Amino acid sequence: MSSRPSIPHALPIADAAARRVATQPERLRHLTQENELMVARLEQERAARLQAEKDLAGMKALLRESNQQLARQKRTLTWRFGQEVTRARSLTDYVMLPLRLYRLSGAHKRERRQMPLNPHPAPTVLPAETAGAIKEALDYAHRVRDAEVILWISKQAWPAQTKVKVYCEVAKWARSSYPHIAEQIAEQLLTLDPNAPHVRQLAFSLYDAGLVTAPAKLLAHAQNTGVEFNTAEQQRARRVCNAHELMRRAARRAPRPRQAFDFNADGPIVIVAPTSLLHGRNAASNALHRHAALLRRRYGNVCVISLAPDDAVRAGARLREELPQADIVLDGVVYKAVDAEPGRTQAIEDAANALSEAVLAATVGKPPRAVLAWDGLRCAIAASAAAHTLRVPYGLVLLGLDYFRKATVSHKLSERGRLELKLVSEAIVDADLVALGSQAMRHAVQQLLGSPRETALLPPLPLPSTRGRKAAAPEVESTLAALQGKRVLALTDDHPDPALARAVIDIYAEIALRRPDTALLVLSDSKTAALMRRHAVSIGLPDDQLFCLTDISDLPSREQLLARVELALFPYIPAQAEIAALPPTASLLESMAHGICPAVGLNPAYAELVEPGRSGAHIDYSQGAADIAHRLLELMEDPEVARAMGKRARERLAREYPPLEQALDDFFMQAAEPQPAALAGVHAEPGLLRMKAS
Repeated sequence: MSSRPSIPHALPIADAAARRVATQPERLRHLTQENELMVARLEQERAARLQAEKDLAGMKALLRESNQQLARQKRTLTWRFGQEVTRARSLTDYVMLPLRLYRLSGAHKRERRQMPLNPHPAPTVLPAETAGAIKEALDYAHRVRDAEVILWISKQAWPAQTKVKVYCEVAKWARSSYPHIAEQIAEQLLTLDPNAPHVRQLAFSLYDAGLVTAPAKLLAHAQNTGVEFNTAEQQRARRVCNAHELMRRAARRAPRPRQAFDFNADGPIVIVAPTSLLHGRNAASNALHRHAALLRRRYGNVCVISLAPDDAVRAGARLREELPQADIVLDGVVYKAVDAEPGRTQAIEDAANALSEAVLAATVGKPPRAVLAWDGLRCAIAASAAAHTLRVPYGLVLLGLDYFRKATVSHKLSERGRLELKLVSEAIVDADLVALGSQAMRHAVQQLLGSPRETALLPPLPLPSTRGRKAAAPEVESTLAALQGKRVLALTDDHPDPALARAVIDIYAEIALRRPDTALLVLSDSKTAALMRRHAVSIGLPDDQLFCLTDISDLPSREQLLARVELALFPYIPAQAEIAALPPTASLLESMAHGICPAVGLNPAYAELVEPGRSGAHIDYSQGAADIAHRLLELMEDPEVARAMGKRARERLAREYPPLEQALDDFFMQAAEPQPAALAGVHAEPGLLRMKAS
């Protein structure tokens, strides 16, 4: 019997198990390597993503800078003329190129005046020892917040020149929140080195912050010791010394004898105004012209005298062609501009003296019947002095109550603010005739004087719509074409606060992100427009969304621009101050008279005119830009609702405000002697109800 060899069945199983045991560390090693490779790859991807984000941020910054440079380049005359040459397609276009260059040159000159290029030199680097001493002193001042810092600085073993610079920096830090520390430091500097250039700059800085006495002492000591000031320093020092001289008059001058207004006389009525039609068409100049034209129709000749701007008297080209004489006459009203030395009219008394001399020179042939001051402290002082010399009534038309406020508004007024309020109260007390622009002004004047004062209500209503020439000026036609089909917001305030002007740009930027079909139209002064344009360029707003027009010389152009506006913004941020500022309401009344829905801030002068939800909206402009933009977008959701509120605003003006003829009669009746035989004046003013809503 043959036997077969036995097959070992357990050997393959054991070998497989042994191989599995042998391959487990190998697989674990492979998994570990794969995990490490994956982690490395993730790290590389993360680093690449971070680098991409950095590159993207750099590209955004580069693109923003390129856009800003391109925006600046597009505002040059060469770029604009090059575009006109590129667009020329026919022989007629090429023939018209010189005319286009002439128009572009005029627009470019106006823009250069609005945005002067004044590059600031780079500040000099302080020595390390002086910089360290300043930092140490400021840290100590932040901790103690008391005048003890002056004694601490005097005990330090620093050189005298270093101490002077430290004192100057600490005084600049304390000028707004701790003015008593700045005043004591100024007294200390009088004994150290008041002739140093940085001490003079400190004096100007203290004056800008609201102090008067301390900077005047520093500048007077420097002038008495023979320090030579440059032209700019001379002008600024003149302003400081002028304000200090006004403060030194502790006892108010003797009351001026009262004068009576004679309705039967034939002399002219002289109005002294800060701005007029010679400065361009805005809400204030239009309101002034409406009152002056009505005065002429009712009482005789009227002459308006204003200060010419430092650069030139800007009158419209069309007015110059129609009226080539030196003094512009419009609707029978004579407009004169006082050419004074540039820079000297910045001081209150200098400007008042120049205006007063101009009044006396303009009335040599025939004595005036009255000298009126139109909404300005300089004008009030000038009109009072001229009326006292001529022995005629002096009248004051006060449309707004504003005073110097620090950039960081606090509870207490600054020294300059108290000075201006004192001068305003004196101007009201001395006036034979007083007219106020709103009911809110009556409460403010009574609070300022402490006793009731007989006043008349003379609202600064602007010129209504006319039926004359309806063609806009050539430089405005392009803006009107660009606004076609867009929803337009507008800032029409003549002289808004710079901080509020920048806030309007931020609010509009939020609106433009959600509604690209909106545009912002700025009809303010040139400085405000330049500030807003610079801020718009810095945040990346394109040029086709912001339109700044400041040099408007004819009424139809302004009316056609206002006809495109859907919502007018009148920002105001409530301040915890002793006396709330009351802005003039000419711009607001102009918008309401044209049927534009107003969005006003929380101010009594605005709130009494606009009924929330019916004739406009009350907006808390102290909120964030996104919240305000959301509130304004809600108003713009339904154009019919905004148009209806604008119509009710126009009807409210016609219903609640008295006719200007009656207001002017009440104004002059305050000093009427003898009583007028009849006041049957010419009632030729068109009613507000005839205006067309935008």
